[in-house]
Amino acid sequence: MHFIICPLKIIYIITYTHEGAKILNNYIIGDYKQQKEIYKDFLKNIVDKFIKKNYKKPFIIGLTGSVASGKTTLSYIFQEILKNMLPGKNICRVSTDNFLKSNEELIRENILNRKGFPESYKNELFCQFFMLIKSGIKFISIPVYSHLYYDIIQENYIIRDPDIIILEGLGFGNNFNKCHVYEHVDVLIFIKARMNYVRSWYISRFYNLIHESNNDPKSFYYKFRSMNDDEIMKIINYAWYKINLPNYYKNIVRLQKKSNFIIVKTANHVVLNIIDNNQ
Repeated sequence: MHFIICPLKIIYIITYTHEGAKILNNYIIGDYKQQKEIYKDFLKNIVDKFIKKNYKKPFIIGLTGSVASGKTTLSYIFQEILKNMLPGKNICRVSTDNFLKSNEELIRENILNRKGFPESYKNELFCQFFMLIKSGIKFISIPVYSHLYYDIIQENYIIRDPDIIILEGLGFGNNFNKCHVYEHVDVLIFIKARMNYVRSWYISRFYNLIHESNNDPKSFYYKFRSMNDDEIMKIINYAWYKINLPNYYKNIVRLQKKSNFIIVKTANHVVLNIIDNNQ
């Protein structure tokens, strides 16, 4: 079964924390209004075929794909639609970035340039999260990762009695003591696009993060404000070709086969279709 999706313009995510309202306000103008009904149909299919028929609190929807493929954006959209679709249900968003090791730990282990690879996560914490959340515990505190600061920050995110969790990010293929992350997800959705498109989205996001750093010397991207485009592109190309692409082809792309649905995008985040892998 295929859900045919019309074009959707994506506004790039600037930071993970405290940006949901800002992102959705931007989407409510323009194409998002036109696309909302189509996303409703897709999520209604998930609600009818999965959540209502096999509901286990909390129900976990996983959303994965390459770096800069639009996972965080789509998780906000899904959350907003599901809140309206399922009134009274607590719909929470969680990023797998929250389970990354801190930069201090990565530097100590000499793997800072492997951020996003399986070894960069606190996989034991990841698996403990699933164990606790599925045991019925009402409140769970997890770390917070900031894209702007490129690190775990001194805050905790409290998950309060969730009915549905939208878990977005990398790391679904991680394995810790036979705890495969993707096996703890009730529905897994993979975002797929040609990598030259994703690279252009990554470049735009990088520049947006530089702009967003403003006058904050603590921001990871603050130091790039004084660089010219050639210098910035050298850094972007190193991150893309030495970190993001190898991680994608080694650890991420194989999750397509394990996914329940694949969202196929083309340039400008235009969604071509949604492939149902369950048939």
